[in-house]
Amino acid sequence: MQFGYEATTLKVALRPGDIISVRRRGFLSWLIRRCERSKGEEPSWASHSAMIVSVEPTVLLAESLAKTVIRPLVAAYSGSRAMLVAHRLPELAEGQIAQVVSCAEEYVGRDYGWMKVAAHALDALLGGVYLFRRLCRLQAYPICSWVVAFAYEKGAGLKFGADADVATPDDIMDWCQVEARLVWADSAGTLDSAKRCYGGQ
Repeated sequence: MQFGYEATTLKVALRPGDIISVRRRGFLSWLIRRCERSKGEEPSWASHSAMIVSVEPTVLLAESLAKTVIRPLVAAYSGSRAMLVAHRLPELAEGQIAQVVSCAEEYVGRDYGWMKVAAHALDALLGGVYLFRRLCRLQAYPICSWVVAFAYEKGAGLKFGADADVATPDDIMDWCQVEARLVWADSAGTLDSAKRCYGGQ
């Protein structure tokens, strides 16, 4: 297990296609974690999802913010109060990984789907039913989990326990706990936080 944002560490630890789960602080992130939590489920850890798309010459990730962008991981998160972990599906072939990354890159430049966040929240208020999200399926306005979920669904035929247009950062991280390998965390404290949330797994 590698820790930290040192360039050599990141290049050794991370590969294209690795899934980044982020736990941010603040009210909005707390609200996201609250809304993505299923009835009877333990508290969620992740409030944001991203994906590594390159490690040369620097580690770059694709993520949906105000727009979907590709930006350096170190510049984006080093020194921030966010906590990050990375998971990898080791059984994927190189061609599949390249296709997944290509699918994620297709979203670059698209505006963030704020209405989809509202739809997730409304469905959560109704106990997690798939109603409002069904009305907001246009991929022209992605949210963070869509960039990861649709890239893996279209590029490798994989789902994170839910259809891509329903998947949340929590769904993605829950699935990764079982099906993927944890390859990196930004700190030992972050790793401990994630392990506590998942019962020490």
